[in-house]
Amino acid sequence: MIARTLVLMLACMVIATGTWLTLRPDASERRTPEPNSGPNLRLVTEAERPADAIERTPADVAEQTDPASITRGLDESSPAPALPLDEPSSDGLSMDGTVADSVSSNDPQTDQQPTDEQQAIAAARADPTLPGVDRAGADGNGVADGTAGPAVAVGASACFRLGPFDTPAGQRRASERLQDQVARVRERETSRESAQDFRVYLATAENREAALALARQLNDKGVRDYFVVTGGEWENSISLGVFRNEQNARRRLNAVVALGFEARLEARRDVVPEWWLDIAVAGGQDWRAAFAGSQPPPATALDCATLTSEP
Repeated sequence: MIARTLVLMLACMVIATGTWLTLRPDASERRTPEPNSGPNLRLVTEAERPADAIERTPADVAEQTDPASITRGLDESSPAPALPLDEPSSDGLSMDGTVADSVSSNDPQTDQQPTDEQQAIAAARADPTLPGVDRAGADGNGVADGTAGPAVAVGASACFRLGPFDTPAGQRRASERLQDQVARVRERETSRESAQDFRVYLATAENREAALALARQLNDKGVRDYFVVTGGEWENSISLGVFRNEQNARRRLNAVVALGFEARLEARRDVVPEWWLDIAVAGGQDWRAAFAGSQPPPATALDCATLTSEP
C-alpha cells in the first residue's frame, strides 16, 4: 500500500516538472525593466566625442607655440596704463627701484609715542653741557661734538639708574649681565627710612627677675599678647605690640593703662638699605637685552654729568 502511494507521488512530480519546463518563457525574451526616471548612465567609451575634439597635427602645435604668434597676441591686446616712475609702489619701492621717501601716516609703528628711554636719549643729545655724549652734527651723521669728558661716558647717548634691588646679590647679578651691554656700570648703595610704626611697651625692669614678675602680672590681668625682650637695647622691657596704625596703637595703650600698668607709646622709623646700578648707554646699545627672558629692573633717566662727577 505504501509502495503504491510513493509511486503515485513520484509520477505527479514528474508530470508537474515537465509542464513547468514547457510553459516557462524563453530566457532571451526576458528583459530587466528600465526605470521611469533618473540619469541615463553610459560608459566613457560609449560617449560621443565633441565636434571640436579634432586631433591636432604637430604643425598645429608648432603654430600655437610660435613666439611670433604670442607677440602678435600681446600687441593686439589693449595696453595697461603705465605707472609714473616717480610714484612709489605698494611695497614702498618706486618703479626705478629706489626706496620711496613717503611713509603712510596710518602706519601704527610711526604713530607710536616715544618711550621714556628715547626721550632721555633725545634730551641727552640736545643738552650741550653733558660731556662725552654723541650729538648729531650739521650733516646729521651723528658726529660727536668733540668734548672730552671723563673716561666714564665717552660716546654715551643716555644714562639711567636701575633699581632699587632688594639685596646686594641681586644688584651684583644685574651688574654682571650688563657688562657687555652698556658703556659703563656703577654700583650704588643708599638708605631710606621705612614707613613709620608705633611701639607699645612697658618700661625696662631692673633685672630679668623683675621683668618676669611684671609679665606674670600681665598674665593675671588677662593680657596674653606680650613679649619679654631678652637682649639688645630694650633688654628686660616688655613689648606689647608694634602697630602701623597709630589709632590701633593708642587703643592698645589705653587698654593696658586701664589695667593699672604704666604702658608707653613710641613712634619710630627704621633705616632700610637700597642698592642701585647707574649705567651709561652708548648709541645702538639696548640695556634691556641683558635681561632677556626676565623682567628688567625699573629705570629712571639720569644726568650723565652726575654719573661722571660722583665717585
